[in-house]
Amino acid sequence: MLLHAQRNRSSSEGELDKRHLQHCRLFAFLRVARAVRNYAVTQALVKPWAALEARLPLCDSLRSFIRLHEAYLDLILERCFLLPRTRQTLAYLLDALQAGIAFSQRYGEYVIQFDDRSGRSSDGAPETNGGFTQGPSAAREEEDGGGNRGEGRDEACRESLKKLDELWHDLVSALGFVIPLLKEMVRSRSAVYVNELLTELEFNHFFERQETWRVERRAPRV
Repeated sequence: MLLHAQRNRSSSEGELDKRHLQHCRLFAFLRVARAVRNYAVTQALVKPWAALEARLPLCDSLRSFIRLHEAYLDLILERCFLLPRTRQTLAYLLDALQAGIAFSQRYGEYVIQFDDRSGRSSDGAPETNGGFTQGPSAAREEEDGGGNRGEGRDEACRESLKKLDELWHDLVSALGFVIPLLKEMVRSRSAVYVNELLTELEFNHFFERQETWRVERRAPRV
């Protein structure tokens, strides 16, 4: 009996470790999303507009204003990676964000499944029946009568974990292409404005340390 209890405890601790890992991954993606958002707002919107306003008083004709406005639009296209030479960067960045969004949605489903299987409410407290915690006899009855349901919950959790791992691999793999492309842009001094975004994505080399980083990556997109 003691050995059985120890095995159950080890299994529970292992499941908690898996949930904690997914939780950490979610926060890592949120950091990526925040970095991309800050870059878009600052480098693709605020700074181009400030440059336009600064040069606007120098326009002495309609033609000069049109040229200034065209330069403003070209700058936005460049900062948004919409030029032909940077579209590959945008494609991989979108891949990473799409995988991260799907990961966050799946994580929410997994947490519900995990809590349901563990017999806990969403706030982490034991489930109650009419304000009273479930007694030992009731727990045994539910265990005896809900074996199939318990197996179904276990299978649902395993499937969710498998999908989360796949989505995380997609996210890290996409960033595995984005980061070198950004590094090359900074190295060539053709786009120093991406330096802050690169620094955020490279935070403590987090993604380079992920086990999935060593999995063979997809063929480059064009």
